[in-house]
Amino acid sequence: MKAATPPTPIEKPASRVALVRLSDTEADLIADCFKQFKIRTKRIEDDAPATLLKEKFEGCVVRLDDPGAEEILQAARGSRSNRAIVLYGIAECIRAAMKFSRFGINAVLTDPVERANVLKAVRATYLLALHEFRRYVRVPVAITVTVRAGGRSVNTMSHEVSSGGMSLESPDLLPGASKVEVSFELPGEDRISMPAEICWRREPSSTLGVRFDLHDARRQVVRNWIESYVED
Repeated sequence: MKAATPPTPIEKPASRVALVRLSDTEADLIADCFKQFKIRTKRIEDDAPATLLKEKFEGCVVRLDDPGAEEILQAARGSRSNRAIVLYGIAECIRAAMKFSRFGINAVLTDPVERANVLKAVRATYLLALHEFRRYVRVPVAITVTVRAGGRSVNTMSHEVSSGGMSLESPDLLPGASKVEVSFELPGEDRISMPAEICWRREPSSTLGVRFDLHDARRQVVRNWIESYVED
């Protein structure tokens, strides 16, 4: 009896990242960085919002000083097929991305764009673009987070969020503070405020880590958002 021919495996479509209205130098450098992680890129020059609403992409790179940046980000997040798209914003600094916090930018590329900076951002996010969600316990996302300690209040920007806490970039590392309250809005969610504890500080990079109160029920909102984000 002739052995049955095994079925031909179905190849998964290659992940694509949209490069929106970038200069030739920026586009070539960024495309080469993604290529190292087996991710293709496509340059978009005209009518970017319509393209993002129509075509499927796993990532999108946009200059945040582009006059149409808000419309582009809205189209990316508003598209049913691209709702969980990984967003990369090019800006002078991470704080310049704060006004776009509601779109949940996943990584900020410092302007002018440099290879080392791009590779670092791609390395931190490529598993999301490749849909390797089970290997993710933290979601890179840049949102504004207000940290309160005693009578002090500092606006920071998140780097990563997990169900247990988040890493933050802050001009003030709140020396001496331990118990704090954090307040933030995850994309598509209402504002959350909950107690947390500063668990580490790194002065050279102006970053700190906070751990949410293990007994606070509001941690479940964060957990649900992460699960929804990676399963979308």
